[in-house]
Amino acid sequence: MARRPLHRLSLGLAAAAALLTALPGCGGAAPKADVESAPVAPSADPRADDAAARAAWDAALRLRFAGDTLGADAALVQLAARYPNTRYGRAAASQGVGGMVAVASVGIAAAVAVPAFMKYTRRAKGAEATALLQRMREAVVVWGDKECARLGKRCSAQFSFPASVGLTPAQPACDGGRSVAQPVDHKAWEHPTWKLLGVRPDAPTLWQYEFRSEGKGANATFTLRAVADLDCDGETGSYEISGYLDPEGRIGASESPYEVNALE
Repeated sequence: MARRPLHRLSLGLAAAAALLTALPGCGGAAPKADVESAPVAPSADPRADDAAARAAWDAALRLRFAGDTLGADAALVQLAARYPNTRYGRAAASQGVGGMVAVASVGIAAAVAVPAFMKYTRRAKGAEATALLQRMREAVVVWGDKECARLGKRCSAQFSFPASVGLTPAQPACDGGRSVAQPVDHKAWEHPTWKLLGVRPDAPTLWQYEFRSEGKGANATFTLRAVADLDCDGETGSYEISGYLDPEGRIGASESPYEVNALE
């Protein structure tokens, strides 16, 4: 889905780069005082005419950006007259330099807008993960407080969080190089830990979830993770929530998920 916007972005950036290259001090030659105007007979090689017209077009651009508006307009008129059968000659006759400036402006705007839109899209996809991790966190805290209350004075020595469970579902949500939400595999969520917590996705998901626990008593800790490869490039990002048993026999946990390259 991202190929078309990226293609348009590359075209826009190319146009912007062409304008910047044409500017003095940015790779272009200094503005010329005048532009040759002698009529030129069509060449036997159309590519030669096109190259010469491109050079005249660039010269007109340099004049315009150097502040010589009249010189640039005159150069465009001469270009249209000298090379009427080339794309640059036709552009000069129909729209002049304004068209090129417009294309470059669109390119520069796309350079800012498209990456921002893509980041926004990925962040929206991350909302699923952060919301479910919050629910899982609450379930762990509630279960842990009840378990510690059941153990009473033994909690500080015997308490442990539920057993670890690996990534669920087992496979990332990538199909043909695209990130595609996968239907909930209810069988995969039958692991005793997930059943104990009573939390699972309610709709097709882009993310894989896991629960890791270590230690006992005062050393008991847990980590909840949501993992995904949102652009299916082999590099994953994740959101995580970690927690522990505090000295008062209560479950402590980070209030919200923290991002680990989640937008990759």
